[in-house]
Amino acid sequence: MEVNNLVISSRIRLARNIDGIPFQTKKKDAFIDVAKAVEKYFGFYTAEIAALNEPLKLALFEQHLISKDLTLNVANGIIITNKQNNVSVMLGEEDHIRIQAISNGFNLDSIFDIANSIAEMLENNFNIAKSPNLGYITSCPTNLGTGMRASVMICLPALTISGQIKTLKLPKKITIRGAYGEGSENEGGIYQISNQNTIMETKDEIINKVFFTINDIVKTEYDAQQALFLQNQDFVIDNVMRAWGVLTNAYLIGSKEAGKNLMWLKLGECLGILKFKNKIVDELFFKIKPATILVKDKKNISPLERDKFRAKEIKEKLLQNKI
Repeated sequence: MEVNNLVISSRIRLARNIDGIPFQTKKKDAFIDVAKAVEKYFGFYTAEIAALNEPLKLALFEQHLISKDLTLNVANGIIITNKQNNVSVMLGEEDHIRIQAISNGFNLDSIFDIANSIAEMLENNFNIAKSPNLGYITSCPTNLGTGMRASVMICLPALTISGQIKTLKLPKKITIRGAYGEGSENEGGIYQISNQNTIMETKDEIINKVFFTINDIVKTEYDAQQALFLQNQDFVIDNVMRAWGVLTNAYLIGSKEAGKNLMWLKLGECLGILKFKNKIVDELFFKIKPATILVKDKKNISPLERDKFRAKEIKEKLLQNKI
């Protein structure tokens, strides 16, 4: 049972606020000094949200580099990222500062260290709102304390196909959401598993709880895969191969149809029906999003042309990486 076969990525997010500045302030230069400090100490790249075009903002959201709320803040929103696009600092979101570090696979401890190094620098240079009893002060009460969310992006094809995802039991203070967080729908059997609140819990307690939850969910998913295959082997193989046929032959394909078929390929890969190099199926889930395609193609193409581009991209990548 290999956890990293199902886990796509891990993320640590730390929420911080500057004492004396109202939550969700619209003051134009409220966060300029914070942005300059992150640039100075870490050499990251800064962009004001107001200066980004809509496709680029949506592409950054699709790739989980910024939140939906931040894309809407043209008054003083700022996004700061490193060259690898696996660390970002969002300024002017629900909280003044949201630091996040993302890693491929199941890797919460090391990315906490990355995010925390930025948080410590800011705390040394700015008056961060903090209470001796409550910990870090945040806009939402559930983030009080460490201000930390540990989340894991995971693909659960068998639990989704069988409908068992609806009855999946989770520990207290752990939640499951769609691929794009609260309020988002399941796309292609991909979910986010994260802690629900942070008050009265340490960093280690949060990470350990998410760690053990993910291991339990992975076991449940593998059990569901085996049960599904034993119950109706022909049905599973047929759907996997139909998905392969659609994805390697379609001339036009929408993102939802592509996601559904990629979910079947993921199940087929886990069961050994198909084999691929690297983690190409996981990567394609996010590379084929609408705004991401617009930014990659560098043209304002029509939805029809976008579906054509998506079909071509999927076909090429799958054929190149099939073993």
